[in-house]
Amino acid sequence: MSFGLKVLSFVTGKKLIMPFYHAVSDHPPAHLKHLYAIRSQTQFSKDLEVLQQQYEPISVETLVNYIQGKGNLPKFSFLLSFDDGLREFNEFAWPILKTRSVPVALFVNPDFTGNQKVFYRFKTSLLIEHLLSNKTEPDYKKLSSLLASPIKNKKSLFEFLNQIDYSQKELLDLLAVFFSFDFDAYFKKHQPYLTLNEIQMLANQGVSIGGHSMDHPLFNQLSPDEQIRQLIQSVDWVSKNVGVQSDIFSFPFTDSGLPKSFFQKLNTNYPGLVATFGTAGIKNELIPFHFQRIPVEKHMWSMNQTLLFEYLYYLVKAPFFRNTIRR
Repeated sequence: MSFGLKVLSFVTGKKLIMPFYHAVSDHPPAHLKHLYAIRSQTQFSKDLEVLQQQYEPISVETLVNYIQGKGNLPKFSFLLSFDDGLREFNEFAWPILKTRSVPVALFVNPDFTGNQKVFYRFKTSLLIEHLLSNKTEPDYKKLSSLLASPIKNKKSLFEFLNQIDYSQKELLDLLAVFFSFDFDAYFKKHQPYLTLNEIQMLANQGVSIGGHSMDHPLFNQLSPDEQIRQLIQSVDWVSKNVGVQSDIFSFPFTDSGLPKSFFQKLNTNYPGLVATFGTAGIKNELIPFHFQRIPVEKHMWSMNQTLLFEYLYYLVKAPFFRNTIRR
């Protein structure tokens, strides 16, 4: 292990890390291009090389045994995961992971499996790409009237697009009509998601499959009942259709804003759910079965840079008691 990371892991006490991705591709598709800093196959291989030099990869089952007091973790370890169940995982990431013998968890949205529906943010990325490739300026006066919001130029339009949330997602379909962009034709051709058969094949090859909500909402904008429905139905779907050793779940976007009582209810009413995962980076987490992961695709940084930043950011926030998730 490099001296810097070794010192930081000891000082912080964070010897288990959990990096996560969405996709790996040498040519990121338009529906992902403006959402994430997608790694090429070479960059992803370099990330894994750094991780395996510094830490020992563990599987979901190793983590579950640790949670249940049935085993210990290696001194320095990492659990890798991918969110959303995208085809790029199967085509590009999984072959590399198999070659390097790195276990991985894949979290899927049942409503999107088989490309019946798509994550609304993919539409945001597509519209941004469409507008960037089109040199003609839109009629901002008509656009402002349509959206009931002042849109003066493409920059303000992109800002508006990126602020559209789950509750406003129908606006994206309205804008597609305005800009004469056919979402249905694009997604019929490009098919972003894995099919159920492909997910089952990956599970048979050793990939741990978990739920990621039914259709990728921001949980802190949902009612308590809808939060539970989105979580449990997605986990149950995986259990029924894939067959898994352990029920696991990763929160879409973030788990920020979810109260302690939410997790207590999960623990009491759904004991089969053994582990859940957030996206807050290296943090102290007070919920014993809940783990924060490192969002690698926020920047096009090397894995070394990403880990150094996460450790140092943790230490900077420590004097203000802001490196612990408060609920």
